[in-house]
Amino acid sequence: PGGFIESFRNQCWYQITQNANNGSLSCVPKVFLAGFPKCGSTQLYQMILKSEEVVGGSIKELHWWTRNIQNDTTQLYLSYFSLATDVIRLHPNMLAVDGSQSTIWETGYTQNTCDIPRLMSTFLPDAKYILIMREPVSRLYSDFLY
Repeated sequence: PGGFIESFRNQCWYQITQNANNGSLSCVPKVFLAGFPKCGSTQLYQMILKSEEVVGGSIKELHWWTRNIQNDTTQLYLSYFSLATDVIRLHPNMLAVDGSQSTIWETGYTQNTCDIPRLMSTFLPDAKYILIMREPVSRLYSDFLY
């Protein structure tokens, strides 16, 4: 997008489509729940979504920035937040959250050895990150048992 609309709390813009002359609203999350497996990210995500000011995507862990950016289109990523965008259109102060904890640690799938933090800070300069971690030995044991 050329620029984000300041009246929305999220990173939103209007994109012109063949079916809509005035453009359709598209929004990407402003908040990313990053962390590691078996650190309680699902519980934290569910707690965050209980807030009246937060809306999630249709799937908690899209892993789009780390695993699917090469194979999926941006339109597919936006489609995961289409319901959230509908809510944001009516309530501009709502925050959308992406719960893909791989955002912080899994960077091996990106094109041209581009690292995820640089890529995200370029496209989403106002994004906020919640990092969740756990004591390493118990996390490893829990991951092993899972």
